[in-house]
Amino acid sequence: MNECLHSISMQSYTNWECIVVNDGSRDETEEVAKKWLEKDKRFKYVYQENKGLSSARNMGLAIAKGEFIQFLDADDFLDIKKFEVSVKDINNTFSNLVITNFLTYNTQKKKVKEPYCDLSQVDFNLKSMVLDWDHKFSIPIHCALISINLLRDFRFPNELQAKEDWIMWISIFKKKCFTSFVDLPLVYYRSHSDNMCLDRVFTTVQKQKALAHIKELLSFKEYFLYILKPKFYSIYIHPVKHSLYSQLFRLKRILHLGL
Repeated sequence: MNECLHSISMQSYTNWECIVVNDGSRDETEEVAKKWLEKDKRFKYVYQENKGLSSARNMGLAIAKGEFIQFLDADDFLDIKKFEVSVKDINNTFSNLVITNFLTYNTQKKKVKEPYCDLSQVDFNLKSMVLDWDHKFSIPIHCALISINLLRDFRFPNELQAKEDWIMWISIFKKKCFTSFVDLPLVYYRSHSDNMCLDRVFTTVQKQKALAHIKELLSFKEYFLYILKPKFYSIYIHPVKHSLYSQLFRLKRILHLGL
């Protein structure tokens, strides 16, 4: 977390406010955060009982005062020019959403690697967000600088433990979203063995839960065009069933062998 907050403090663009939301963490989060509060008045600290990632982000959204929102999880960090480059691009293009490229950082090996998908090839539109998410790409939420107007009436679903960012992107692209992409690696996304996204069964189940929220966001026409398609079923629905059946079969076999 210290590295994360340090990357904020070192930003070349200085007109920012950083809200640290402690979601009931029992580690040194509060101690680290309060040290940064003492160093820099631009840091704010909020504590809440453990309610999950979505609730923590919603808390930040509720009290944020800026015109643009930058999400950042404690594991990840930014290049020192992330804000400067993004704000400059906003002023030049009049966009209300700027997405920059990223690199992955392996915690165990302490090495920077290429991104896990090529964002330069992504069509930033509603259709792509619905049909191609997790299949062709996914966008680390930290890559974006988002106008508060695109998030004004949005809150992350608290019951989701993953794929809540997928819901956010679909909500954003349902609106008048003017997107600019900056092909510079200005975000470092940390990968390690504890990432929930590595559990295939967990993620596929969460993905299916997310579909209920997606259905509410889409119009009847959009739902018919995107969701009620064999392609969508084969990518999102069938893998859920396959993963669950595989897991149940493995459990049944273990019990049968008496292990």
